[in-house]
Amino acid sequence: MKPECSMADKEKIYKAMEELIQLGFDRASDILLDIAIQESLPNAVCGKFKGKSFQKMMNYGWFKNLIDTDYSGKIRPDRGTPNYKQESETLSKQLYISTMFYHYLSIYNSPLLDEIAHYRIFTKKDLNIATLRASQYIRSGKHKEAFKILSLFHIDMTQSVISPGERKAALLLAELYEYGQGVVSNLAQALSLYNYCYERFTMEAGYKAGRVCEKMGDYGKAMEWYRKVLDWEVLSPTSWERNHRKEDEVKSLLPYRLEISFRNLKKRMNPEVHDKISIAVKCDGKFSLRLKVLMNASVTIAWDNGHNANTEIIKWKVNGWNRLEHQYSKSGKHEIEIDSDEENVITGIKIETAFSVTKMNLEACKGLEYLHCTNQWASISPKGLCGLKYLNIRNTKTKRLNIRGMHRLVALDISENPSLRLVTEEHLPLRYLAMDGWTDLPKKTQLEENVRLNMGKMVPTIDIKRMETVHPTVFYYLRSSNWTEVRKAILEDDENGAHDKEYLRRLYKMYKILCAKTPKHCPYPNGYLESLEDYLYICRWKCEKDGRLIEYEDCEEDTYLWNYSWSITLGTPLRDSTNRQPFMMYPPRTNAYFAAMSLLAMTENKDEMENYGLSDDPLSIYRGNNQAK
Repeated sequence: MKPECSMADKEKIYKAMEELIQLGFDRASDILLDIAIQESLPNAVCGKFKGKSFQKMMNYGWFKNLIDTDYSGKIRPDRGTPNYKQESETLSKQLYISTMFYHYLSIYNSPLLDEIAHYRIFTKKDLNIATLRASQYIRSGKHKEAFKILSLFHIDMTQSVISPGERKAALLLAELYEYGQGVVSNLAQALSLYNYCYERFTMEAGYKAGRVCEKMGDYGKAMEWYRKVLDWEVLSPTSWERNHRKEDEVKSLLPYRLEISFRNLKKRMNPEVHDKISIAVKCDGKFSLRLKVLMNASVTIAWDNGHNANTEIIKWKVNGWNRLEHQYSKSGKHEIEIDSDEENVITGIKIETAFSVTKMNLEACKGLEYLHCTNQWASISPKGLCGLKYLNIRNTKTKRLNIRGMHRLVALDISENPSLRLVTEEHLPLRYLAMDGWTDLPKKTQLEENVRLNMGKMVPTIDIKRMETVHPTVFYYLRSSNWTEVRKAILEDDENGAHDKEYLRRLYKMYKILCAKTPKHCPYPNGYLESLEDYLYICRWKCEKDGRLIEYEDCEEDTYLWNYSWSITLGTPLRDSTNRQPFMMYPPRTNAYFAAMSLLAMTENKDEMENYGLSDDPLSIYRGNNQAK
């Protein structure tokens, strides 16, 4: 059994410990935690301080130095400021203490920690601790106490750069004013605070500002706010808010709340606007079709327009396909009417009963992405369906098909329609094409060439399930744009004046070379590039344990994107992350935007530029201008 330390030895340990504390904050924080939460670390180190009150602890120099350190509201200095290194190191120590206090007060409870928090809030005016304590009060229903703390701090709404503590304090105050909790309700003040946070890059504040405008009855302004937040891309299927939180983190509800608010407001503002599909059928038994509808939308189906008894209402619980069937007791002609409770939520229709449809009207269903209507007596017209990705009208009576303006159409099956007249643009995004039974050789050659240039293939049939993972390639966006449009998109992206005439001249040369090239192979059969502001990154599909396919960003490879050859990069399917979902009906990015972002991204690939005869690195000009600025 080891002998107990003598008092003299303990005093030496305490003295050595205090000397260590003076050298930095890390050791002091460990001791503070041990004292504050009364954990049993070695008494030879901390036993002297356990159980002492806050006032007695303040008699120790190291403790007072730790508690009095002023870090609230500090912002990291610019690199050009004098003594940048020293100021940064000091700030790092201060932020360490801030993080430490914040963490302790978030997790642990003790009288000493409560006194530390009180001292930091009311004596040192520590905004970070104040917002933490206020949020804890709000969660426990003590709204008056929360407002009392937050009202101690003046929020200067004229400053352009703010600390995280100021941002969170403003959000908490805005919520108290919005709901009238702890203070008299003041929607105008809440809106002002939300706007203050949104302009300083707080996306969530924009959504809440729209919510306040909706409460004030200003629906037009509320819609503007919701659309602003949609521009932050939180509804992208690959967004961080939806997919990138760890298992132990609380999943953000913002994308779902925004989507619901946006759609509900659209219904309120446009109650008479909705999707509508009319189908005339000749059937003597069971008629079957599939619909793809967005979650939470309701669809009303009148199986026979002349008989009210044949009407049913279905609410879609999840995004996806669902089979709908009806058994007709009498043979003959029937009129089917399909209506949704809001616009642009019906995204796909597949007729499963062969040779039954005699007429179909899709003009009032602008959000349609998938149309499968094969082996029918009807003449199908997709006019106005600019969001169509997949079109299968094999063996129908269609005589003329206009697919102009369909910049997302990647799959087309027009087999067994030999007399079909196809109206199209010079370049198509098609990657899968089925056209068996055609005899019009010049037109067939033109379509085959388009498919080849887009890294696609000619196939006998097309599977509708596979088409949900197919997107146009970047080469299509290059070929369907002209240099004037591409140059305009580049200059609009030029915030720092970095793109001078010489740099643009070299980009133009690259643009001409790329438009004349054909990619060699596609390295990402299960993935695609996604556009985000001024760069591209790789996304992939992966299969979950339950067999479900989900999208995710391949963050490990986006840094190395520039090392790939142009043929690989351009041959990869590309999807715009800011392209709105059907219910939003925002216009997609222009083709020139994709071409411009691809050109800018590829300037860093030195090896590939040398292979194409561009030995002088245009990136050096880009960097030189940045440095000059």
